[in-house]
Amino acid sequence: MLPESFMPFSIRKQSLQEKPTFEEYYPMRLEKWRNKVSTGVHLGPNKFIRTPKVIKQDDSFIDSAGFSSVHYHAIVVPYRNRKYHLEQFKLRMDSYIEDHYDRTNTRYSLWIIEQDDDEPFNRGWLANVGISEIVRHTPEVECLTFHDVDLVPDIESKEVKGAVYYSNCSVPTQVGSELFREALNWTIGYKQYTGGVVNMHLKHWRAINGFSNDYISWGGEDDDLYLRLHNNDLLSVQSGRKRLIRRPPTGYGRFRVISEAKEHHIQDRDKGNNENYNVSKKILQRFREVPQRSSFDGLSDLQYKVTYHHVVGKKQGFEVIHHVKAKQQLLEFIPIPNSGGNALIAQAGAKIGIPWGICHFREPSAVDDMDCPQPYDFQNIGLNSEHGEDLWRIPPHLWNINMFLGKDTFTVVRNPFDLMVAIFQDIEESRNASRAHSTTALNKFVHTTLCQRTENAPKFLQHEYVPYNGTQRGNHVLRFENLTSDYSQLMRQYGLPADLDQKAYYNTTSTSRLTIRNLTERSKKLIQLYFDEDFRRFKYPLEYNTDGLLEETAPICTSPLP
Repeated sequence: MLPESFMPFSIRKQSLQEKPTFEEYYPMRLEKWRNKVSTGVHLGPNKFIRTPKVIKQDDSFIDSAGFSSVHYHAIVVPYRNRKYHLEQFKLRMDSYIEDHYDRTNTRYSLWIIEQDDDEPFNRGWLANVGISEIVRHTPEVECLTFHDVDLVPDIESKEVKGAVYYSNCSVPTQVGSELFREALNWTIGYKQYTGGVVNMHLKHWRAINGFSNDYISWGGEDDDLYLRLHNNDLLSVQSGRKRLIRRPPTGYGRFRVISEAKEHHIQDRDKGNNENYNVSKKILQRFREVPQRSSFDGLSDLQYKVTYHHVVGKKQGFEVIHHVKAKQQLLEFIPIPNSGGNALIAQAGAKIGIPWGICHFREPSAVDDMDCPQPYDFQNIGLNSEHGEDLWRIPPHLWNINMFLGKDTFTVVRNPFDLMVAIFQDIEESRNASRAHSTTALNKFVHTTLCQRTENAPKFLQHEYVPYNGTQRGNHVLRFENLTSDYSQLMRQYGLPADLDQKAYYNTTSTSRLTIRNLTERSKKLIQLYFDEDFRRFKYPLEYNTDGLLEETAPICTSPLP
């Protein structure tokens, strides 16, 4: 009898008597397995030959509350470059589901979610792709189990007391609680470990916003999952002062690893110079400090493109097997105030379901006409106290959490001369429309703003929005002067159908009555000196020798305007 404190899954009722031997019960399948499985697989001394025992489950432990009469269960395997493991996994899991579970009212499906790009492996992102695709194709799904491709249920040890608990997900559960892999001797390594094989109801995956998309290469996403469950009060076991994920009783969560000698990923966690691992550690530490991170990192900001979807119907155990290939769309837009095109790019992203720029923030008056994808809640990130600005106006590296870390970014820069004209017109259009087209007012504005460093002076130069210190993988700088061509080329590179509104762009560039030509020599010198690094970084032409301008600044600012 299982302990009453544990609410087990509903599995097929069977008698207490032993089944025939494996060879008697599965004569044809045994031959197939022997032909396909190499001797390198960890299956114990008896290989496939055993006398399995299936323990009857007491009716009082069956939990069917909240489930429909026909129960849909998806087993999801994030995967890449593990062909041997995948073949063995599919073969054994299909047989295991057939042999151990009643499928009269339960439909089991297997989803292989393969990363189809050259980026570092990202298990959390693949898991979120799995959730998204499963819900899209099977909206009636209830249970989702995320499964390492190299783990299979133990079928021959005498310590096995019954089938592992795949079949119910009323409480988040680490199904694989006794692992025989690497240095683990039927343990899980540490108490808070929440990886391997984890099972939850769809409502729980949605409640925690799925997995994080930000942990790349090896490690981090399972510890992040533990924190998500903890912060959403979904850890049901109290162990001293810690709360842990539910695990099956001893003998019901035993898993063996498929050959560690074949295709196993190299784990670089002990190398201090492993950039991906060090970045993951920083992300995890920030999550501990700022728990609300999970509300905007996961299913809510998932970006991907399906490149392949193959379906195999009706196997022995699985109702259907899906093989989905997807590639990452880790492209984010960093808006620079007044650089131009920010609203157009946000609109283009919104049309294809990507929250770019202002769509990441809760500013209804600014985004209502853009049909922004939900949720757009970066506003909850917060800022370092010394920056009293709207979040979207601040360079991301100054946010409490840089949500663009680990993602490719693009931004739009503008000739600083033209930028100051745009700043002036943006301010004056709301104050005095007639002044917005006055050459005299423009040059007075430049003189006052840059000499006195008024609140209208840009607090951050354009280059400060463009990461260049190695913390991000790729950064694309588009010029406003060539925005349509630069933007179209970038979208083709990423395979995104996010087209700019050409008419709106033309109106933006053609309606202004003031241009660089309306700036006086005095104004140009002030602008060039103030934006000197932007001119140099983005290779805009300088009109004056900067060294000479340093000596002219004081006289320019103290002399009266003509």
